[in-house]
Amino acid sequence: MKAALIQRIEDMKTAKPNVKLGVVTFSTEVEYLADGTRAKQRSLSKSDVYDKDAIQKEGIACKTPGPLKHSADRLKTTIEGMQADALTALGPALLMSVAIAGQQNQCKVIICTDGEANVGIGDGSFDSSVDDFYDYVAEYANEFGDRRLSIVQSRVTFGLLIWEVADATNGRKHL
Repeated sequence: MKAALIQRIEDMKTAKPNVKLGVVTFSTEVEYLADGTRAKQRSLSKSDVYDKDAIQKEGIACKTPGPLKHSADRLKTTIEGMQADALTALGPALLMSVAIAGQQNQCKVIICTDGEANVGIGDGSFDSSVDDFYDYVAEYANEFGDRRLSIVQSRVTFGLLIWEVADATNGRKHL
């Protein structure tokens, strides 16, 4: 997954050097890498991954990343240093990404995952309905107008619900 993401960043840097690309990582924690600049990075606390309002508030507070022509190398270095974890905070990462994207024009959210949602809101054990959470994320994304959520998964796990979010926002699904 890391190699594919790094290659995509390199391709985008060549084709669209002025595009602004922010990266949100998620395992047991959710972190916004922005454009690789430490001053712009933000993360959710372990308790916040269960709080829809806190997740949205943190996403809205995230700063706009710089153009990819300046940030690609920092992002690639950061991504290369990431370590896989057995846990996946997919729901919180998705909601935070939508909140970040909602602050920008012509923004897309691309979720790359090889794991099953098993940490935070939307993980199947939260006290509200999982279906309702993913419906909420799709409705929230659609409030911003043309926001497409594209889902890239290396294997089908919890993907059916997140794929419904992609459908609801006119996004794409890739396996």
